Amino acid sequence: MSVPLDSIRVWSVESAGHLDRDMELRVWFKAFWDNKVKQDLRKGKADIFAIQSFIAHFVIGNADGNSALRNAQAYEPSKTGAMTKILGFLSDAHMKDPGELTSQLRSSPALLQEDESVEAAFKAGRDLFIITTKRIIVIDKKGITGKSVEYKSSPLMYNTAFKIETEGHLLSGPEVKVYTADDDIKQELAKGQKNNIWLIHEILSNKMLNNPKKDFSEEEVHVDVGNVDQSSYAPTPTQQYSPVVAAQPYVQPTTFQVQLPAGIVAGQQIQVQHPNTNQMLVITVPNGVPPGGVFNVSA
Repeated sequence: MSVPLDSIRVWSVESAGHLDRDMELRVWFKAFWDNKVKQDLRKGKADIFAIQSFIAHFVIGNADGNSALRNAQAYEPSKTGAMTKILGFLSDAHMKDPGELTSQLRSSPALLQEDESVEAAFKAGRDLFIITTKRIIVIDKKGITGKSVEYKSSPLMYNTAFKIETEGHLLSGPEVKVYTADDDIKQELAKGQKNNIWLIHEILSNKMLNNPKKDFSEEEVHVDVGNVDQSSYAPTPTQQYSPVVAAQPYVQPTTFQVQLPAGIVAGQQIQVQHPNTNQMLVITVPNGVPPGGVFNVSA
């Protein structure tokens, strides 16, 4: 199986554990068939962080790395009362220092790109929920010992929906949910995080809703002769959007004439060269074209 890098929507790497000595790579991609690939990697024989950086380069390398926060303020630890501390202990999902975490994730482990920084981060038990300027990273420590750690990345530019919920009167704290190409990401925050839940809303709104990304598209090819008008669709991989290649401007179709080669009849397919782009097109000869006749192609 070959998976184009520009079809990847979510990916994760997982370090070896105490019992399971293999590392793992998982990739979720946009396709009409099976959309997930999992590969075991032998411990000590592969660098999972180099692999994740390689994927990140092609998927989010050209994504906007600027901060989504218009009035970014210096991080201040939450000031909580006695009751809030007791309730917060139950969820333990308090905000961490984004600047400190940005420095840490550039080297230990090396997850972030050069133009990528942490916007908001929350620690819940042993796990971390991180929103950067380009993606959501969930760091999940697994098992009793927590030796096996999964680092899962979901690019913000491919997530198109989210919701937030403010805290209730009793035990429930704020909550954020992001809908992704894989399982939805849900994170509950500790009590007393009212300002932080709206900070998350501002980040996700700016990154996900204000700059939507087009997904795969197809180019339409029209073939007509006399009163006959037929349409066929031909996939054009070179015209598909890629996060690491600038989007191509729309090109107006060109109409040109094609003479039917000897021995070819209506209903058969022929290859013709586009007069402007020199691209080879596969055209189905429409009904009504006589042997050796001429018909128009618009592409």
